[in-house]
Amino acid sequence: MRRRFALTSLLNIIGVGLGFVVSLFITPFMLRTLGQEAYGVWVLVTAFSVVSGYLSLLDLGLQSAVVKFIAEHHARQEVDAINQVFSVGLYIFSGLGVLGAFVLVLFARLFLTRVFNIPPDLVELTQLLLYLLAAQILIEFPGLIFSAVMDGLQRYDLQRVIQIGYVILYAVLIVTLLLSGYGLVALSITMLVLAVAKALVLAILSRRLLSGLRLVRDFDIGLVRRIANFSGQIFLIRINAIIYNTMDKTIIGALLTTTQLTGYDIANKLRNISMVPMSFITPQVVPAAATLHGARDQSRLQELFLKGTKYQMAIMIPVIVAVLVLAERFIRLWLGQDYVYLAPPARLFVVSVSIDAMIGVGQNMLIGIGRVKPVLWITVVTTAVNLSLSVFLTLKLGIVGVMWGTLVGLALAVGPYFWFFVDSFKISWARIWREVLWPTCSVGILAAILLNGAEKRLMMPDNFWTLGILGLAGMGSYFLLFWAFSLDSVERKMLVQTGLQAVGWHT
Repeated sequence: MRRRFALTSLLNIIGVGLGFVVSLFITPFMLRTLGQEAYGVWVLVTAFSVVSGYLSLLDLGLQSAVVKFIAEHHARQEVDAINQVFSVGLYIFSGLGVLGAFVLVLFARLFLTRVFNIPPDLVELTQLLLYLLAAQILIEFPGLIFSAVMDGLQRYDLQRVIQIGYVILYAVLIVTLLLSGYGLVALSITMLVLAVAKALVLAILSRRLLSGLRLVRDFDIGLVRRIANFSGQIFLIRINAIIYNTMDKTIIGALLTTTQLTGYDIANKLRNISMVPMSFITPQVVPAAATLHGARDQSRLQELFLKGTKYQMAIMIPVIVAVLVLAERFIRLWLGQDYVYLAPPARLFVVSVSIDAMIGVGQNMLIGIGRVKPVLWITVVTTAVNLSLSVFLTLKLGIVGVMWGTLVGLALAVGPYFWFFVDSFKISWARIWREVLWPTCSVGILAAILLNGAEKRLMMPDNFWTLGILGLAGMGSYFLLFWAFSLDSVERKMLVQTGLQAVGWHT
């Protein structure tokens, strides 16, 4: 079990790093070969994707429910129940795929130009791309059930290998096609072929891992109700998440032009870089919090919140600092002088990530202990504020408006979240400040001052190598300061032992 955990962690780091490198390379390449207007159309079309776009809303929380119930019944070797969960999921996902494809075709045909300001010469191309995406949706939705089966069996290692292979193929094919003179239609067809291949691989692996896996027609009504109830709770949170993740593109495409989405996408990529470390700790606290809550172990719940938040911030702050300080030089080297004007709005986006770092662990812990309603209400209210401000400010400021909306909306969530953290985990405000916020933020400010001074006085990076060295030096200075001044001897010893155990060097 420990070896699989270590392997999954390693593959996760490789996958995240590979995705980051591919994104950095592909973005300027596509901009040069396609142009800003066509690239803006591509960004718009991908906003409808099943994975993270509007159509992911049709998931209805069902994938999470399938993962949960497959895991439970597999632990008890209840093959009939597993087949019922699998069959319910596949039937529903297949129907949702047909519905999603139909809705997307209808939207492209009747409403596309009424909602988005697309350059007239690109309207037909955009419609064709959406038709191809509709065909892709017919494959991707049923494929979600096989991905859920893999997760339910806790074969995250195989999932990561598949994803790494997918990213490599995606990058190679895009570069090959664009260099050969093909355009967005060829890219869309490629995405469709990759979706078919991925779904087939997942289906084959699921069948091999569960030899008794098959479709059934008779269902236990009680099981179906439990699946529906759990899906409904997750669905309410997902609705808000989808709105939050996609509204910026919608606002810019509707109030400005799709061409402006190019600038937004560039700024958003810097934000995504800052959020990479978010996946290392935050997602893992939900089951841990649920276990401790079930055991009524309040002291360990407190420690999980305090240490988890502290270490999550310690991992994210140096990356945030590096991106904030080096944003202008990075964009100049990455895309050229013409895009340097995007550094200030990108910094606004990156500042908002620091708020995510503060609340991420506690937010997931609230879900783990069953306090879903506070999370739902806070996210609904702050998303509504974000949406309202983004619409108003975009009309006044352009794409910077959606970034201010994001920052203000998240800032308003900090107070309510920490009030629930204090109430739920029985922790004083003073302890949170003393053990979490001050040790991480004070060192972050000092590291930012040092990196800014080095960037302006000691080095003038003119290539990615020197810029990378400077960025690593800035992050390294943070970790050294954090290790020296923000950790006591017990924490240092615990971190060393945990690191050694994770790689199998210590028992």
